[in-house]
Amino acid sequence: MPTCWINVLLWRIVDDVLEGGLEEFAKAYPYGTVLLQIREPSSWHASLHRWSAMDKKFSGHPGCRKKGVTPHPRATKLMWFDYYEAYTKRVRQTMELFPTVNYVEVPLSKEIGPTTDNIFGFSQESNCWIHKNSNPGRH
Repeated sequence: MPTCWINVLLWRIVDDVLEGGLEEFAKAYPYGTVLLQIREPSSWHASLHRWSAMDKKFSGHPGCRKKGVTPHPRATKLMWFDYYEAYTKRVRQTMELFPTVNYVEVPLSKEIGPTTDNIFGFSQESNCWIHKNSNPGRH
């Protein structure tokens, strides 16, 4: 099994960026790395909606609603596009405040695995960034 190093694995709910989670990470790990995989807002929303209607689940989640983090449950696609663009903008602006943190932004594509392996210096055989999807019909 290949060795894939990750100094810190930071998986938090999407609102942590807006609630200061990214700043906390940057302060705790001033030489850490933040990887943001980006895509077109319409493609992101289509994926979010297709994946068990996650847009509805996010917007209906009491924690997200209470904080006003996500658009309301009846939000239009354009509202979700605006949300995604504001979110990515917030990540970029936050990273500008922490110049010692490595910030890597990679467009999401079918080549994301080899591209990310190359960025981080993994061999192509490492399979550190392989595609994962629990829906067998989507592989």
